[in-house]
Amino acid sequence: MIYLSGITIALYTASAREYLFDFLEIFKEQGGLVAFDTNYRARLWTDKVSAINAYEKMYALTDIALPTIDDEQELFGDSNESDILKRIQAYGVNEIVLKKGPDGCEVFNAFSDPILEHVGTTRLDYVVDTTAAGDSFNAGYLASRLSGKDSITSAIIGHKLAGAVVQHAGAIIPKTVMPEL
Repeated sequence: MIYLSGITIALYTASAREYLFDFLEIFKEQGGLVAFDTNYRARLWTDKVSAINAYEKMYALTDIALPTIDDEQELFGDSNESDILKRIQAYGVNEIVLKKGPDGCEVFNAFSDPILEHVGTTRLDYVVDTTAAGDSFNAGYLASRLSGKDSITSAIIGHKLAGAVVQHAGAIIPKTVMPEL
């Protein structure tokens, strides 16, 4: 599996990005999986049209999409969760985890029943720093999927890891407080 984010693809020049997309296409043809976290940061792009074009190409190469509702609405102007999910599915993405911060996530998996399910989070009384919350969720989710767990269980594990991370300053938590996953 190769995992990329919108920040990653924003750092490439346009020609290097095309090379990356060509590589990912070959990688997928050879059985590789591609995971993509939108992580849209407008300041990293020269203009919105360039970002949209790059994201559309990236989504077309993605097996597991990990978008955040705020990023999708800012970049694409979607009015609701349903519009976001439909748009991403139209690129051919079969597994989408639409992250909604403390409101949990919507898990779409074209190969499971039900294909769309809300996975909530445990409300935390003590939040210190939300740095890397989304990245922590992604790590828990993808590690779980790669170890054979289903998408719902993986989302629960992702929330558990993100919940532990936001209760500490910075993006790295002490090993002694790592939750049992």
